[in-house]
Amino acid sequence: MTKIEIPTVTHINNKIVAPINKYSRGVRNFKISEDLKPKVGRRKASIARVWLIPKSQINTKIEEGIKSDFIINDRDFLSFFPIGKKDKLQSALYMPFKIAGINSNDYVIVATVKGGGTTGQADAIILGIARNLAIISDGCHTMMRKNGYLTRDSRSVETKKSGKPKSRKSKQFSKR
Repeated sequence: MTKIEIPTVTHINNKIVAPINKYSRGVRNFKISEDLKPKVGRRKASIARVWLIPKSQINTKIEEGIKSDFIINDRDFLSFFPIGKKDKLQSALYMPFKIAGINSNDYVIVATVKGGGTTGQADAIILGIARNLAIISDGCHTMMRKNGYLTRDSRSVETKKSGKPKSRKSKQFSKR
C-alpha cells in the first residue's frame, strides 16, 4: 500500500497558502486568499493577470528581493516595454490610481501577460489594475466606470476571408 503525501499548508502574514497538489511548484499554482486573487484584463490578443499586493502584507525578506514596485513577467516595468513607448505607457498604467485617488507607492503591482503586442498588453494590464482598485476602494468604482477603465475594449482584428489577401482587401476589379 502506497503512502499518500498530504501537501503542507503554510502561513504567510496570517493567510493560509496551500499547494493545490503535491506536484505544484511556484506562486502561480498556489491557492491564494480571496483578497489577493488576480484580476484578469484583456485587450486584442493580450491577456493579463494582475495582483495588487499591499506593501504592509509583504514580508521583509521578500521585500529585499523586489527591485521595483511594478513587475511584469518577472521583469521591471521599465525594461519590459520598448524605449519609444515607455513614457506614454508609464503615465497610462498609473492613471487608474490617479482617478481612484490611491497612492500607487502603497502597492506592489505584479502582472503576467501573454499574447499580443505592447499596446494590447498595456491596455490589458490597465484593465486588471482598474478591476483590482474597484474592489479595494469603495467609492472609486463609479469614477472608474465613468472614465471607461472598467469596460473591456472588445475591438479585435477582423478574421481573414477566403479568396482575399486580408479581411477586406481585394484584387483590383476590372470591368472589361
